[in-house]
Amino acid sequence: MLRITTRKLVLLAIIVQAHVAIFAASSSVAGDPPPPATTNDAVTRALNQLTRIDFREVPIRGGAEFLAAQHSIPINVDKGVGDVAITLKLDGVKLREALKLMLTPHGLDYAVVSGTVLIRVKKKP
Repeated sequence: MLRITTRKLVLLAIIVQAHVAIFAASSSVAGDPPPPATTNDAVTRALNQLTRIDFREVPIRGGAEFLAAQHSIPINVDKGVGDVAITLKLDGVKLREALKLMLTPHGLDYAVVSGTVLIRVKKKP
């Protein structure tokens, strides 16, 4: 006979949540097409939302995927952007400011293009 205790149920719930999180993270692989089209207005609203970042040597593409999931908008990294590691901790800052602080030291910027945030190499004036 199977004896189920509260502790076992809590552990099972934690395991299920972890598997769901892993599945969600692995379902978006670099190079996959972006999610369905988002309007520029939706992206602009998301850029004005407050965000929280705690990156320690996180690859730029991983940071972009994290922010895309956190704000439910597509964020793509241009092929011309090299391997950049981001270290940054922010809390209560608008996403647009967080992106500037994250990208500028590496010679990068972003643009809203066809309902997507595109991280790219900063164009020289």
